[in-house]
Amino acid sequence: MDPERAKDTPDPDTIVAVAVGRLGNPPRTTHAGLVYRDGDGKLAALHLGWHELLLTDPFDSPYVFAYPEIDPVRASNVAGLCRLIRNQRPKIPYAFRLDLNARFCTRTGDIRTLGEGHGLNCANFVIIVFQSTGISLESVPKGI
Repeated sequence: MDPERAKDTPDPDTIVAVAVGRLGNPPRTTHAGLVYRDGDGKLAALHLGWHELLLTDPFDSPYVFAYPEIDPVRASNVAGLCRLIRNQRPKIPYAFRLDLNARFCTRTGDIRTLGEGHGLNCANFVIIVFQSTGISLESVPKGI
C-alpha cells in the first residue's frame, strides 16, 4: 500500500476507510474496523468486537486510517454494504478459522457461507466486507 494512503485523521471527503488502532490503557490489543459515511453524511464506525458482537457507533476514536485505492463509486458500494450490515445486525461468530468463501449479501447484509467452526475476527471482518463488493485488499505479490 502507498504510505500516502495512510493517515491519522479521516479526510473530510472519506467515503470508506480501514481503521486500525491499539486498545486498552495501556494499549494491549490491536483492533481493526471500517469507517464509512452513514446515510446522514456523518462518519460511523463498524467493527466486530467479539463473538456475535457487531458494533456500530458514531466515529470519534484515535485510529490510523488506510484508504483503499478504489474509485468513489466502489467506495460508495462498500459504505452502502456497511449500512446494510449495521441495519441487519447479523450474528457473526468470532473465530480465527476463516471461511474464505464467506460473504455478506449485498442486498440484505446477512452473512453467508460460514462453515461449522468458522467465523471472523475484526481484521477478517474488514476483508470479507470488501470481498463481498468484489474488492480484494490483497497486496502480497505472487510467489511470496
